[in-house]
Amino acid sequence: MWHAELLELMSRRGPRRGAVISPDLQRRLRQYLAFRHFFRHAYTFELDWSKMADLVLRCQGTLGDLRGEFETFLAAGRAQEEN
Repeated sequence: MWHAELLELMSRRGPRRGAVISPDLQRRLRQYLAFRHFFRHAYTFELDWSKMADLVLRCQGTLGDLRGEFETFLAAGRAQEEN
């Protein structure tokens, strides 16, 4: 459960910082977390392309969004340190 808790905390503002990721990205990452849980406990014959195609086809875009939001968060932190 700590993975889900971490995503939740990252999507909230802290007392001295903004949110690390947006609620939309948090929702999308939770879908990957749920898939990871399923994949680790499933047999390969239980995998259904129609159920996982959306996640697979969107993974590059989601990773790009994650990088972008991390960069924005880090830049805001650097700007705050300079002030």
